[in-house]
Amino acid sequence: MKKVKLLVLSLIFLLLCINFYSNKEVTIAFGSCVKGDDSKVWKNISSKNPDILILLGDSIYLKEKHFGKKKKIIKKYKSIYKNKAFKKLKKRTRVYAIWDDHDYGYNNADSTFKYKKASLKAFRDYWKNNLDPPTALENSIAFNVVLKDVEFIFTDNRSFRVAPTKKNQGVLFGKAQLAWIKDRFIKTKASTIVLASGGMLFSKSKDKESLHHFPKEKMVLENMIKQLKKDLIIISGDSHFANVGKFKLGKKEFYEFTSSPLNAHVTEDLRLPMDSNREIYDNTETNFGLLTLVNKSLFSKFLSQNSNFSVFSSKKNKEIFRFELN
Repeated sequence: MKKVKLLVLSLIFLLLCINFYSNKEVTIAFGSCVKGDDSKVWKNISSKNPDILILLGDSIYLKEKHFGKKKKIIKKYKSIYKNKAFKKLKKRTRVYAIWDDHDYGYNNADSTFKYKKASLKAFRDYWKNNLDPPTALENSIAFNVVLKDVEFIFTDNRSFRVAPTKKNQGVLFGKAQLAWIKDRFIKTKASTIVLASGGMLFSKSKDKESLHHFPKEKMVLENMIKQLKKDLIIISGDSHFANVGKFKLGKKEFYEFTSSPLNAHVTEDLRLPMDSNREIYDNTETNFGLLTLVNKSLFSKFLSQNSNFSVFSSKKNKEIFRFELN
């Protein structure tokens, strides 16, 4: 009888522990490049019950008639995100956004964009996810959020950007933002950092948008990653195809997961660059990414649970590919 009681108590304890650690799992939905109102996209994302949804830029496509006109920009946001499916999703899931060129200004716009202040005001007023910007980054959209055991670092790849030329190596994030990222790398208490970027960073993009074209900043960020004692995952958009990149800097391994587009056009094969770090990709369907981070514990190992990344068709809600993290 004592053995039975002991067994029952052991099982109860095990179930409580499994429940505790499963509550630390984080499911992250993300994507980029939205053209037009599309309820199906938001319904399909909602069906996965994510803890958080991250829009990685080009959440609207501005035209010249919108530039410098805050009210028109907000009206553009409302025309896409007014539908019931998105509102329902937003009520049950945390939604955060960063921008890329098309919700900032014109194609490949940088810090010289004449009307960037109006774009910033409209972005902040609509998304309301940057109410307390980091010191020295008041005029950017950069911010950070902690959810369970994950810290999300949302970057701004437009406000400080200077296009590279033959005479200079250009600027992507800028000194102040890189210093802030380094500070978060050092001070975070989370076991995993998710670095969110509007464009591909270490993976190769279809044009001159990735870190490869900003060698000075690439070296700075690589040195920061080498010293990082936490797990790092990069999520990015803009590419118009889904992609998994695996990288190693010294002893540090990390992934970059890219999802694009949610409902804009899919890139052509001829525009898809060769990338020796690519694990898998798809450019056949519009898509969203779903990243599940499993707490590293004895119980997750006992249950044979691994963190994983899946890409789903945003139209058909079918899994296009699945990638298990080591």
